[in-house]
Amino acid sequence: LRAESQAMDCLKRALIASPRYIPAMFNLATLYEEDGSKDKAAQYYQSILLIDPKEYTALVRLAEAQKVSDSNAPIVQQLKAALNDFEADKSLKASLNFALGKVLNDCGQYDSAFKYYTDGNNLDAAGGLKYCELDQETLVQDNIRLFTEQWFADLAPVSDEAPIFICGMFRSGSTLIEQVLASHSSLTAGGERDFFVRLATEGSLQAYPNGVDRLEVPSLKVLADRYLDELYKAFPQATLVTDKRPDNFLYLGLIKTLFPKAKIIHSTRQSLDNCLSIYFLRADTSINYATNLDSIAHYYKQYERLMRHWESLFTNSIYQVDYDNLVENPEPEIRGLLGFLELPWEGECLEFHRLKNRVKTASIWQVRQPFYQSSSGRWKNYERNISNLKEALRH
Repeated sequence: LRAESQAMDCLKRALIASPRYIPAMFNLATLYEEDGSKDKAAQYYQSILLIDPKEYTALVRLAEAQKVSDSNAPIVQQLKAALNDFEADKSLKASLNFALGKVLNDCGQYDSAFKYYTDGNNLDAAGGLKYCELDQETLVQDNIRLFTEQWFADLAPVSDEAPIFICGMFRSGSTLIEQVLASHSSLTAGGERDFFVRLATEGSLQAYPNGVDRLEVPSLKVLADRYLDELYKAFPQATLVTDKRPDNFLYLGLIKTLFPKAKIIHSTRQSLDNCLSIYFLRADTSINYATNLDSIAHYYKQYERLMRHWESLFTNSIYQVDYDNLVENPEPEIRGLLGFLELPWEGECLEFHRLKNRVKTASIWQVRQPFYQSSSGRWKNYERNISNLKEALRH
């Protein structure tokens, strides 16, 4: 309900009643993470480990929140010891592998880091839904077949509103873009709204995009109003809200059907860096391509194919922001982006890391730092591990 301050009050009262109640500690730590209070979050995770040293999720969170420079640091040894605990289940072992990959990457131990990342992904792949290349190709082809110039030329007006969407591949810099924009006085970060993902898995649209062509204008208006109503209820005081769900690129045909004036910000990044960043993050099980580099490469190529189609249809309402250009030359990139949104320049956008708001994505700590370029070209550290990925992206 986005009533975080009330949630904190409830959780603190729970801990007064039961000071060693670990679920309340976890939830408080998460809330402090979201608003950028790293030290407070760490204190709760450390308290959890004092109560129960086998609460390995707290250990993983501590590893994610700190920069490690020594491969013999206590956190590294703790993670390795936890990984050797035969009582830990597969899910916990996967998390521990990803955490070890992260800290060893921090230390520059790239071959060891890659090994742990691979072990973590293999554990998740064994228990998850297998990625199907044919299904993804069919989804992309159905979008291209249905949403054509003629489709939009024949479409009766549905809504005159112009919501703002930030989309692209996961791990392409979309959270950074949203934080930059949220630092502007006219914009509010809406985070990853799942409205269109839900639409595509329920009722008459569960075979999306098939079924969209059977909806009459009144039904389309209902969908548009539902989306706007959800935004208003979540952000009643906001003037403009950004919807930063990366995989909304799959639903741009429906989005532009409902909102012809919608503005689309397309976040992009060097392809190898982008694909490796996906592989190095323990993703939600719904992102079933993320555990295998071949699958990530296939998904990436299909994403490129679909985005080329959208850009041919919506030339004037899609604006591309390249992550590497943004971190290297932020001011001109931000000026161009604000110009696309028809908003005046505000210097606060350069100080996005000072913004006091809540971030609920995997980039929770990265966007609390000023612009940095260390993630650009990161793939070169792993060049000898990714020859197949390089070859797949080349074709």
